[in-house]
Amino acid sequence: MWKVGCLSESSTFTFVYETYEPSAKKESYIIQFEVRYRHRNQMIHRVTTVKRDWTENIRLLAVNFDQEAAVVLLQKLSVFKFFSEVDSRDRLRQWLDHSLIKWA
Repeated sequence: MWKVGCLSESSTFTFVYETYEPSAKKESYIIQFEVRYRHRNQMIHRVTTVKRDWTENIRLLAVNFDQEAAVVLLQKLSVFKFFSEVDSRDRLRQWLDHSLIKWA
């Protein structure tokens, strides 16, 4: 469970889920977001559930793929990795090249 201390109307969050083992892939999966917030001195509780099907069909993925969002996501992940995980620019460049090739 993750917690966020502050949200505003301009807040944006991205969640990236990556499987490393082919056996972990199933026919479908469910993601659930639970949000609690205070509005006018009242606690609001909202739950959003999304069901998706696994597919390796590139055409099905491309229909709903947002290229601009993907570019922003890669940029933010690169900055995060640069300042916290990667020990050199060359390793960051390798990771970025690998990610772009994998997503292409």
